[in-house]
Amino acid sequence: MRIKMDDLKSFTYVLAVAECKSISKAAELLYISQPSLSRFISSLEQELGILLFERKSNGISLTEAGEIYVEYGKEIKRLNSTMEHELKELQLSEEQEIHICMSLSASLLLVMEVQEKISKKYIGCKATFSNVMAKEILPGLKNRTYDLAIGPDLSEKDSSIVFDLIVEDYMLLAVPKKYMMLQKAEKREGEKYPWMDISMMPNEFIIQDNSCYVRQEIDQIFEEYGKELKPKMIVNSSMLAMQTLERGMGFCFISEVFLPYITNTKDIDFFCIGKNKVKKTKTGIIYLKNKILSRQEKYCISVLKEKIINGEIGA
Repeated sequence: MRIKMDDLKSFTYVLAVAECKSISKAAELLYISQPSLSRFISSLEQELGILLFERKSNGISLTEAGEIYVEYGKEIKRLNSTMEHELKELQLSEEQEIHICMSLSASLLLVMEVQEKISKKYIGCKATFSNVMAKEILPGLKNRTYDLAIGPDLSEKDSSIVFDLIVEDYMLLAVPKKYMMLQKAEKREGEKYPWMDISMMPNEFIIQDNSCYVRQEIDQIFEEYGKELKPKMIVNSSMLAMQTLERGMGFCFISEVFLPYITNTKDIDFFCIGKNKVKKTKTGIIYLKNKILSRQEKYCISVLKEKIINGEIGA
């Protein structure tokens, strides 16, 4: 037994008759004449070589074969509907532009490479990158200015977002060599940087203000030590903190991924910190929980993850 059909009309007609339990009522529902529908069903049964409906004086009902036909017909219509939806989505998003924002990052250096991979897989799809401060990420996602973000874990601050962790990096204390603090540091097994007890440090801290995400991390560090934070200077961005650091005016806290922005790292000592546990910062992909990711966006996320994990992008 083999079903021959150029479209889904056979399933649509049989399902309508099965639901209405009447050819005349099904014909009204389908906006065709009762004789036309009756002939169609009879012709289909002849083609299949088996009866789908049992005709009775009080109406019609499905035969065992009809029940099988209806069961698979419903599934085929569902799959067809899903296929059409996904094809339509693909068609509409073929020219999609994915807007991505990130906090201070070296990612902009690889925009062209990321774009090339995306457009090669999805012709016409573009990824645009914007450099923003961490505090601008949540508003940008919520007002739909950006589709995705690369940045720190903001999920504790706002439960409406997804934070997809990619890497953890050291939170570092950066100190100009002129302060000669390296001799007071401790080498700890398994750590990339010498460890520094911040309670031994003089109050020469250049601290980011409360508008910067990193300030929360800094406050937690001082809270762990029970040490009062008395900054020498307060700035409104990590970039300013690093510029002041390079001028030898004091020392600051930065995430390890910001190191490419320091011009003369040879003049600066870097220490890992944390009283009970070495402090790390988290970098990941951020997007709204209620966002339905397109295929292009999912692929874009996979490309970004690959680059970040391989150390080709700093965030």
